[in-house]
Amino acid sequence: MKSFIATVSLILLIASTGLAQKKFERISSQEGLEAYAKWGTAKVDGQKKSVILLKLINTNDSAIVYSLDVEFFFQGKRVEAFEQESACIDGGKTHQGKLNGLYFYSETLSSEQITSDDFEYVITVTPQGKEGKCD
Repeated sequence: MKSFIATVSLILLIASTGLAQKKFERISSQEGLEAYAKWGTAKVDGQKKSVILLKLINTNDSAIVYSLDVEFFFQGKRVEAFEQESACIDGGKTHQGKLNGLYFYSETLSSEQITSDDFEYVITVTPQGKEGKCD
């Protein structure tokens, strides 16, 4: 249920803020794991691309394991999906953007399609439990 609420909140956030967003916006907060997203640019295969950058903050004292799903939709149809089944972030730590592999871009849609009103994305971050420390 929490994931559903976070997903619905994210869709509403996208609709209200647009793609020009430059500051990280909170998309969910569950079990001490805060998730933020923003649009940015990154060089991918020598080309500058629009990317979604994520920032995850573990406010717990102990590590937390989580899964991550990112879905891209164009004209109401899912065109791409990215899934990270299990990852870990130590207590009090932040993972952010390209440095930690938390950026996503479309391999099939053009820049014009991504910036159109027909494009949407959904990010779901799901805490899976706490640990003492990540491996």
